[in-house]
Amino acid sequence: MDDFDRTQEFDVDDMVKTIPVICSWCNKIYHIKQWTVDSGKQTGVSHGMCSECQKKQEEKLNEMLCKEKKEGMDEQGQ
Repeated sequence: MDDFDRTQEFDVDDMVKTIPVICSWCNKIYHIKQWTVDSGKQTGVSHGMCSECQKKQEEKLNEMLCKEKKEGMDEQGQ
């Protein structure tokens, strides 16, 4: 197995490999997906956002929106 292809192969008709999904924010592996790929094709990792980081980002976004809304109301009251 070559260094760039660190996924597992399953003994089935099609080539099935496991691909780790890594959180782009915290770099943790949060999911393992199985993909059917062409024989001999190299695979790597996939990126996304884990549920913990998604929750943190949603909280930050809500705080920003509330702050902007409050600032907008303060400006209208002046």
